[in-house]
Amino acid sequence: MVSAGRLIFDKNSLFQVYWGTAYDGTEQKRIEGRLKKTEFLFEAVLDNAPTIFVNKTYERIYGITNEEIRGKQAYHLFIKEHADIIMSMERRDLESGKPVVEEQPAAPIVD
Repeated sequence: MVSAGRLIFDKNSLFQVYWGTAYDGTEQKRIEGRLKKTEFLFEAVLDNAPTIFVNKTYERIYGITNEEIRGKQAYHLFIKEHADIIMSMERRDLESGKPVVEEQPAAPIVD
C-alpha cells in the first residue's frame, strides 16, 4: 500500500480525517517484474539471433541468399570494420526504439 497525504487534527489535537490518496502497488510491482523478465528475454534473443537480412538485389550481386545467412551474425559475414558499423546501427535501433535509416556502401563479404 502506498499513500500520500496528511492527517487533519482538531484544535484539541484529536484526529479528524486523513486527506490524501492511497493505492495498492501490488499490480504495479507485478508488471514491473514481468517487464524486467521480458527485457532480459528480449536481450537474450537479440544476442543470439541472426541479425543480417539482405534484399534480392544484394542476393543477385553477391550471390548469397537470406537462407545462407540465416543463423549467422555480422562478424561471421563481413570484415570487422563493416560488422562493427552494422552492430552499432542495431544497438542504436534498440536504444532509440526506432530504426536507424541510413545507407551504407555494400560491405565486403568474408570468404
